[in-house]
Amino acid sequence: MAAKSITSMAWALLASFCWALGSFQLSVVASEVSSPGDANLSATFILWASCGLCGVLLALYQKMTTGILTEINGRLNVAKSFGAGIFSSAGMLVLSLALASDPEAAGFTSSVMPLNGLFVCIVAWIFLSEKLTAKQMLGVAIAVSGPVVMSLADKSAASLIGVAGGACAALLLGMSNFMRRSVMLNGCKSPYDVQMLVWCAFAAASIVAFAVVMASGRGLRGLDSARHYGFALGAGFCQAGGSWSFQLALSGQVGPATAIGNTMGAGVLLLQIMFTHPPMPALKLLGMVLCFSGACILALAPKHAEAQRPAGLISDQA
Repeated sequence: MAAKSITSMAWALLASFCWALGSFQLSVVASEVSSPGDANLSATFILWASCGLCGVLLALYQKMTTGILTEINGRLNVAKSFGAGIFSSAGMLVLSLALASDPEAAGFTSSVMPLNGLFVCIVAWIFLSEKLTAKQMLGVAIAVSGPVVMSLADKSAASLIGVAGGACAALLLGMSNFMRRSVMLNGCKSPYDVQMLVWCAFAAASIVAFAVVMASGRGLRGLDSARHYGFALGAGFCQAGGSWSFQLALSGQVGPATAIGNTMGAGVLLLQIMFTHPPMPALKLLGMVLCFSGACILALAPKHAEAQRPAGLISDQA
């Protein structure tokens, strides 16, 4: 059981790294374009399409090998998995819109995002009976506080709309993580089936988004060169890789996995130190230390024995 927990945390750390690499690429784009808000929104649509392409490829692979969705265990799990993808894409859209509405308040908008780790822990405890040990709760608290401290190093003025958008995005992304874990506890034997449906939801979101922006004449405004399109595409595939790794991390408890996934801000900071050399306020360095400390505590902390699956999670056989 300890080995399983460590493996789950390792997958969560890999997800955090993938998401950090994707966010770093988007930060490079934002630093080079004339309209970061528009570029951020356009990059989100490209990111959705990249994840959707991964879903199509996985579906084709399944069709040629094991068959499509052979281990998803019912229509209810199909709906939950696809719904998790919709929640995730909606969370990313809300966050992009919040950042675009007031780019100067980006630090405060981002500071509330890690709170989805606490939300997931509470919901998983109530509905999935996933209790945390004292050391795990300490690790979650430290891991969540790290990104908050890093974001508060931004001296920009607070924006009520931006903070509200960040909180809404945190709830949507947290709900997505919870739904993915609940599917794995509801008789689904393959995390790859869940992941394919999550990616297919991204594909559907990208089709709608591209139809709207082309019909409105907006296009992919804000991305000024092929280099920026390339970074957006790369960020999309990093997002897909992070989502894949996070799904494998959900073989363990969803709360600690979410908290570790949220430490991606520390990874972004490390990449910036290596490649762009930005100013390093003390709060950012302290936040990075808190992120890594919380992740280490969660990886090494013993967990409660596996709880019985709640009676409410009943499979809906196809």
